[in-house]
Amino acid sequence: MRIVTWNVNSVRSFRGRFKSVLDSFDADIVCLQETKLNRNGLEEEFAVPEGYDAFYAFSDSVSGYSGVATFASRTRSKFAVPLRGEAGLLGSLGAEMTFHESDGFTEEELVTMDMEGRVMVTDHGPFLLINVYVPSTGSLERFDFKLRFCLALQRRIEAMRAAGLVERFQETCSLDFRASGPAEDT
Repeated sequence: MRIVTWNVNSVRSFRGRFKSVLDSFDADIVCLQETKLNRNGLEEEFAVPEGYDAFYAFSDSVSGYSGVATFASRTRSKFAVPLRGEAGLLGSLGAEMTFHESDGFTEEELVTMDMEGRVMVTDHGPFLLINVYVPSTGSLERFDFKLRFCLALQRRIEAMRAAGLVERFQETCSLDFRASGPAEDT
């Protein structure tokens, strides 16, 4: 099984040739981060590329912001085709979310995280795939948001394990952590 992940910084740059870009990876599954598409303006070329099942998480907070997509080839492997998919950290695919009281998450905080369209979970039978685009840290407020987001992701994975899914599934994460060092290191 070949899984490819790529931060594309907008799929619109592939307009008119998107399927050929997907095919060029020769992959069973392609995970894209930072698609910058919105639900209302999704063009057919991106929504249903021939030969692929497509699963999107869109930003509901800002149009043309963040977003992830998972494309599974219908022809390469019987395990590539997802049985179902679900956008967000709060979903129940695999297991209901549970949080430690000490985490201090509010429902509003968790909904805000999911509104940015940063997580898509797909169930492929023998494994769950979690396609994640981690928030950037342009300010102290966003740094705190990023840490909370990562903790919520950790809790989602722990919930899947607690539900006994590790016995049934292997979980696979496709992540863009958006990590960078100080300017003098670049």
